[in-house]
Amino acid sequence: MYSIAVNSVLGSSGYILGEIKFSPELTVLESDQYDRKLFLYSEGNLISTYSLIISQGSDSEYAYFYPDYNFISSSSDSFTTEEIAELKKNNDWDEEINRDKCIKVNIAGTKDEKGPINVKNIMSLYQKVMAEDADDSTYVSYLTSDQYGRSIYSKFAKMRPEGVGRCIVMIFQPDGTYDENKSYMELTDYYDYQDKLKELKEANGWNEPLE
Repeated sequence: MYSIAVNSVLGSSGYILGEIKFSPELTVLESDQYDRKLFLYSEGNLISTYSLIISQGSDSEYAYFYPDYNFISSSSDSFTTEEIAELKKNNDWDEEINRDKCIKVNIAGTKDEKGPINVKNIMSLYQKVMAEDADDSTYVSYLTSDQYGRSIYSKFAKMRPEGVGRCIVMIFQPDGTYDENKSYMELTDYYDYQDKLKELKEANGWNEPLE
């Protein structure tokens, strides 16, 4: 479940950072008759502060989940009955497991925080997009990679005087290249971004064979 969470939720690092690193909150709330798990995950981050996530299962090596809509997020650990019901519906709760609809990630006890792309490539796109709002002091957050080596990152910009943070989400090809016309989006909603992230993936050939 940890491996699914850190490959699904933007801004996740796999730990809570204080004076030392603490384990994130991960609480199983419910299971269905096919052993799917509904669980709460939180690192206390600005993005997706609390998330409800559904796991489709695991084996000795991989964890399985549905892409794009396997989680919902909120600023608190309170979700409505309707939101939970919709999440379950999107993840075939109480229906037979269909692995053909799943993606898989390696099970790991920690997260790769850097990802496969050189930070210089990431900063090149970031600085072009954010211009005078670019902030070198904020860290680059790696999310996940597809099966062909594309990868997703996010990074905050300078805090505006009115206290509104800007965050950019970027996709890079395996060789570090990008199309600056379609390889990024600005995150305008820190909790309800699944549709926008899916659109960004599709625009950049996510999980499609490399040409």
